[in-house]
Amino acid sequence: MDAFPEASRAAITAAVRAAEARPSDADAAGALAMLLQAWQQFDTAALVYQRAQALAPDNVDWWYLGGVTDTARALPAAAAQQFARAVPLARDATSLVTLRLADARLAEGDDASAEAAQALYGKLSAQPDLAAAAWHGLGRLAMRRGDTAAAGEALQKAVTLSPDFGAAHYALAQLHRRAGDLAAASVSLARQQRCPSCGPWPDDPWQARVAALRDDAFALLTRGIAAAAERSTEATTEAIRLHEAALGRPETGGLAHLNLIALYGRAGDLARARQHYRAALDDASQVAEAHRQYAVVLLEHQQQMDEALRLFERATALAPRDVAAWQGRATALETRGRFAEAADAYRMALEVAPDAHQARFGLARLAMRDGRVDEAIAMLEPLRAPWQPETPRYLFALSTAYLRRGRRGEALRTATEALTLARRLGDERMATFIDAELRKLEARP
Repeated sequence: MDAFPEASRAAITAAVRAAEARPSDADAAGALAMLLQAWQQFDTAALVYQRAQALAPDNVDWWYLGGVTDTARALPAAAAQQFARAVPLARDATSLVTLRLADARLAEGDDASAEAAQALYGKLSAQPDLAAAAWHGLGRLAMRRGDTAAAGEALQKAVTLSPDFGAAHYALAQLHRRAGDLAAASVSLARQQRCPSCGPWPDDPWQARVAALRDDAFALLTRGIAAAAERSTEATTEAIRLHEAALGRPETGGLAHLNLIALYGRAGDLARARQHYRAALDDASQVAEAHRQYAVVLLEHQQQMDEALRLFERATALAPRDVAAWQGRATALETRGRFAEAADAYRMALEVAPDAHQARFGLARLAMRDGRVDEAIAMLEPLRAPWQPETPRYLFALSTAYLRRGRRGEALRTATEALTLARRLGDERMATFIDAELRKLEARP
């Protein structure tokens, strides 16, 4: 037991003693295995799950969680065997277990397993709650076979059913790249970058039970960061709860305070954001990032702009290679009407990171403001590719610059390109705006 992390030692010791005291009790063995799994002691957990399975062969819990553990151990064949035992025992959760079995068969890689996975995904594709995940699996199988047409069709069905399905968009990007269609690959990657972890994953009560066994700071932060990535109101509330819970643990570092600055800013609670900003300053290693994080919150809410600018200045002084701090400083200066200084800050951001698109866009915007249209065009044209979530905005700005330069045909073509890309990226708000402006442009003589 001395080899286990200190935070886990007491709980695991108690579970070991309980299992030793009741050697014929499958639940005691299973509880120990779940705790070991929660602490990522997968090899030992797998052995203890085998004990629980021998004691209670009709209990789906130990077969399913054994399969999850073998998946974590990169043993897909062993995982598939356990999921196969779990399927007839799963009752209301048969579809979830079948999906895990199909994923394990896919991971095995041989022809017979691929054929089995194909049949399983095919059945699941008819179930509305699992169809997107099933089509994703079918697309990956087709990619493995080299059937690009079938892969593209399946993956497109997956993202149609679940527009924010990050893994499916990434698979599409790989498919497009193999076909040499770099433009389409860029679109898919941009969609994936909007939420890499988003997907139509079914609720998994078994893994939720395992995750709940850990309440150490690292586990709470990990779950909080995952919740924050979803960005919905409910997910933000849960992310805040988990981060706040992590703060009370002695092993917690300053990351929770830093994340809570942004999370409370997203929730609109600037007072709490400021409290965590002040708390984050107690850790000398994160002062620069704390300044930047809180300055971003103030900037986004258009609050205390002079303070926001001072904080960005402190951040860039302490971390002169922080491109985000330079871009934030430039935006704050631009907001305050200090345009020459803003341009200098944008240039510093580009010096740190020559591919800093926001900084290039900011310089183009300032050039347009001063009537230097050719300079703005020169800054904006390199932003055509690679495509990113903000590319439609850059393209529309370029179309505006073309129009001011008297290049109406190019302006129309670029605005249309911006509209098409916004729709392909699923950015309906930007698409609606561009569409309205494009109609005005087309109506001009």
